[in-house]
Parts: sequence; C-alpha cells; structure tokens
Amino acid sequence: MSRMLVAFFASCLFISAAPGQSADKKPVKAINLDKLNTDKDEDDPHLGSSGLTLYYSSNTNKKFDILVSQRANQNLAWPAGKVLGDYIQSAVDDRPGFVTAETRFPQYFYFATQKDEKTKNFDIYVAVRQDRTAVFTSPTPLNTISSAADELHP
Repeated sequence: MSRMLVAFFASCLFISAAPGQSADKKPVKAINLDKLNTDKDEDDPHLGSSGLTLYYSSNTNKKFDILVSQRANQNLAWPAGKVLGDYIQSAVDDRPGFVTAETRFPQYFYFATQKDEKTKNFDIYVAVRQDRTAVFTSPTPLNTISSAADELHP
C-alpha cells in the first residue's frame, strides 16, 4: 500500500502546542493531501519556511524524484506537485532533505541522492540559488560527511 502524505503542519509548525493538539487543546485531525497523493509512494515531506512550499519525494516515474508543491497562501489546498527539476533531478533516486529559509539568499537545498545507477548508497548533496527567481545550481556532494553508510535523510 502506498504511503500517503497527510498534513497537520499548521498546528505543529505555526502554533506552540503538543503534537496532535492545537493551541486551544482540541485534537488536530490529519488531512489527506489528495492532490499530492498517487497510487505510488509519496515520502519525505519538508515544509518551506513560509508555509507555502512543500517538498517531497515520489516514485511515480519508476524512480524517486523530488517534487515541489506551491500555494499562494496558507488557506489554500496544496496543488499537485511538479518535479523540482533544475539541476537537481538525476537519473537515479533523489530524496529531499532540508531547505534553508525562503527569504534569505543564498538559499541552500540539502538532499540525498545516489552517485550513479550502480551505487545503492545515498550521499548528501547541496544546491544553491542566489535569489527567488533563480533555479537551484548544479548539486555539490558534501564529501566531508559522506560515508559507506546511507545518508538518506539529511
């Protein structure tokens, strides 16, 4: 069965409350993100600092790609995600990790990928963009922290 993304970001990230509980102590109900979910796996969600950008991975194309969904304001539903592309998309599995603040540049996007199709080990890479209108640059491996073990969830 496919893993499905669910949202409770507003209650956990923007209000100081216990997990699964809103600030007024009412239980928070998880919401199915039906425009993002497919019959494949969606995994590794990361919410951008503005609450308007959601990065996640999906294997709808027979390998994991990093997708991004963007909305105009926090009251709107998340639209279907699109492959992040830029220079980040590769021929192997790519998994999102962490993106620095969306209002500070340069902005850094840390993610995990395989070196090539033969390598099963994931290593951490970073891509940079200089301003809001720019695309992320070609990824650079973080060789100082890469090891023989998987660094799958940076």
